[in-house]
Amino acid sequence: MDEPFWKSVTPLFQQLSQKELQMFPGRKWEHGWKYTTLICDSQLYLRYLNQRFHKAGGEVRRRRISDLSDLADFDVVINCMGLGAQTLFQDDKLFPVRGQVVRVKAPWIKHYYNNDGKFYVIPNLETVVLGGTTQKGSWDTSINEQDKQRILEGCCQLVPSLKHAQVVADWAGLRPARDRVRLELEYHQGALMSAAFAARREANKQGRFHSIMTGFKQIFPHEGLAAKVEQAVHLVTPILTEGSLLANLHVICCMESGQSPPINQTFFNHCYSAVSHSTGKAAQQFVPAKHPSLAESYDLYTQCLPALHTKPEKPTFIKDILNAAAQRADDNFVNHVATNFIPRTMRWIRLQLGQIPYFQQLRQKQVTSWVRLLCRAATEDSNVSQLLPRFTSLANPPADVMENIEYVVATMQMLLGPLPVTDVSLRKHPTSYLSWLHLVLTDFQAAQGTPYAPKLFSMLPQTGHHTSFIKISTTALHKLVKAAGEDVPSLSKKDCKEVTSRPDYWWSRFTNCISLSRWTAPTSDRLRFHTFHDEVQTDGVSVSVLMFQPHPAQSPSAHTQQSSTRSRKRKRQQQTSEEWVRGLSDRNIGQPQRIVGLDPGRKSLFTAAIHSQSAADSLQQQHSFGANGTKYSTLSWSSGRWREASGINYRLNKTGLWLGQNFTLKDALEATPSAKVATVALFTQHITHRMQYEAAAVDHFGDRRHRQLRRRTFIKTQQAYSALCRSISAGSQDTVVAYGDASFSSSCCKGNPSTPTVSLRRNLGYHCKVYDTDEFRTSRLCCACKTAMDGMPLPVTERGRRDHGPESYSVRLCRNTECHRTLWNRDVNAAVNILRLFLDWAEGRAKPPEFCRDAH
Repeated sequence: MDEPFWKSVTPLFQQLSQKELQMFPGRKWEHGWKYTTLICDSQLYLRYLNQRFHKAGGEVRRRRISDLSDLADFDVVINCMGLGAQTLFQDDKLFPVRGQVVRVKAPWIKHYYNNDGKFYVIPNLETVVLGGTTQKGSWDTSINEQDKQRILEGCCQLVPSLKHAQVVADWAGLRPARDRVRLELEYHQGALMSAAFAARREANKQGRFHSIMTGFKQIFPHEGLAAKVEQAVHLVTPILTEGSLLANLHVICCMESGQSPPINQTFFNHCYSAVSHSTGKAAQQFVPAKHPSLAESYDLYTQCLPALHTKPEKPTFIKDILNAAAQRADDNFVNHVATNFIPRTMRWIRLQLGQIPYFQQLRQKQVTSWVRLLCRAATEDSNVSQLLPRFTSLANPPADVMENIEYVVATMQMLLGPLPVTDVSLRKHPTSYLSWLHLVLTDFQAAQGTPYAPKLFSMLPQTGHHTSFIKISTTALHKLVKAAGEDVPSLSKKDCKEVTSRPDYWWSRFTNCISLSRWTAPTSDRLRFHTFHDEVQTDGVSVSVLMFQPHPAQSPSAHTQQSSTRSRKRKRQQQTSEEWVRGLSDRNIGQPQRIVGLDPGRKSLFTAAIHSQSAADSLQQQHSFGANGTKYSTLSWSSGRWREASGINYRLNKTGLWLGQNFTLKDALEATPSAKVATVALFTQHITHRMQYEAAAVDHFGDRRHRQLRRRTFIKTQQAYSALCRSISAGSQDTVVAYGDASFSSSCCKGNPSTPTVSLRRNLGYHCKVYDTDEFRTSRLCCACKTAMDGMPLPVTERGRRDHGPESYSVRLCRNTECHRTLWNRDVNAAVNILRLFLDWAEGRAKPPEFCRDAH
């Protein structure tokens, strides 16, 4: 028998003699060893290491990791989580090995015995460990009496004196195992996966990421690779569609059963695997036994499918593309919850208040204030009595009404989720708030058919019939090239680092992406280099290429101007009367020839007022403004003009025309039950009906003409943005724009077309200097006298319309008899106020108290 490989590291290693072998009963032993080594009691040793760790300043954090993004705060992550890596890192080769041991009291045992791994006896300080079992694939952690009896009999046969030992404890656990040890650095687009998110966040401080849209053939000149990319586009689309349906169904099933589903990138990957059939080398199918909860939902999903339905094919070369799609789906879910949680909660509160007679008698504005008060009390873990004095427009309600609304707030606080509800908590623990959203959706569904019924929503973002954009990273490109038959090495674990560390080689050899890296126009303050960032997205017709542009060195605060709209809103909510404009680190704006106050709108894209000293002086004089004096020059784009200029109307008309030519599909789409439901029964009806024509819908909306129309609309939209920004800035980069920091989203007003207020702010920042200006009360106070205005009363014939109350939204009425201006266009008034507030800030004056948040 060969000697073990570890012989040289153990002192006093010797072969047992035949006489020594005869000392062990049970059978005739032919070979044996004896050696000196160390025995470590892991429980005591780990306790000792933990104490050293704490003394050295270490900190232990206990939390559940559901996705790699949870580790974004750390620069280096060492994965030693055992079986948890199977889910988090999708390591399907990892499996459990069940082990069971018996601890006995046998102080006379001083040596370690092991008969070829079947049974072993290990003395510890206080007890002796008897083992063991090696049951591969078993997840059972309970004590098995048969295994216990087998261990005792086998160890007693090895060491007969153990028959007199007293059993102290039993233990069973799972060992992580795989065919070979996995010790590696996992790279993702040239960066360590564990530090990728921190690196991206650090890169955002140094510059900005943006996309360049171009044609498909311009980026993929190789016919073989281009054909394989188009094939990937058509393969991914049905998988994403069916995976989205299964994910929604599973969430609703969990909500009805009172469970909280772990929604993350891994969850969406499992959904995609369940609805597809993997093909190719090293293909891995969905294993229901590993995911019993999702398997139950999948069984229900399969019952809704047509009889002749076949699973979409999932070849291995699209695995990285689907991983990226799963990450995007998880990001969409987080944004879905964080963006819509507060508006939907407020609509639910309005629905509850509508059932109380006291609130039915109040004006619409007062009801809105009460809704905001109750929402704030519930989400901030406060109460109505504490916050009511801050809402000066609200009177104390009767005692019984106060009792009712306090009960509503208390109920919400028990059901909402983690309190207080903030944007950070919503994004960090979105699944914790799903139960509340499901309750809201259930009440909304029950209220349908009543006047002013709330708008329904889906639990997860829906995937439509149109062809999806797929994301191609360096590793995905390598697999696509290999699948296309190009002469490239296989992508193994060993050369993964080499592939991702030399992305320029792969992208320059098979694509034209590197050629897009360039210097900007050589102006004094815009000389910056755009570099390709190893990632593209494509639908087979157009390609979106990810680029990186560093911030100019002379403008250290430029990244502040490019911060996200959500960050700007959080900053705005924290502003005091001393700081209400953000854009640069100081108030020195120079002497611009053009200063514009811009109010982004709901029903119109924007209204802007251009600064004129004569107009400002005229506004303060006592004669009639605009008749004997100078008016502010204004600019305005209606939403209708925007939709026409951006090609949105053309796209809708064309899409409707093409769909009208397919009568069968059009009728099927119109007859499809809504997916915005809260019950499994109703959602399965949606799946059953939709899957009857899903293949035809994907073929229709995924044909080339629809994708070409989408690209044409994008080009028209960019041209419209360019025309917009030129009209505002007058073609000068020195123009200063005071941009009203709107607190509403682009599509928050039900019944009105959405307007791109966020994109307008971003594009405008590329053409001129933009300062985010707090617009609190700018549309409510008269810009001439700072008196609160009301809406212009409407004729009785107009008050019955659903989109109008008793007052006009667009026309404001100043009732101050001493003011020389009576009627104002709401948006023009707001733009003038924003402009004047910005000028007060730039010239070092204090903010007028009428516009201060702390005063209201």
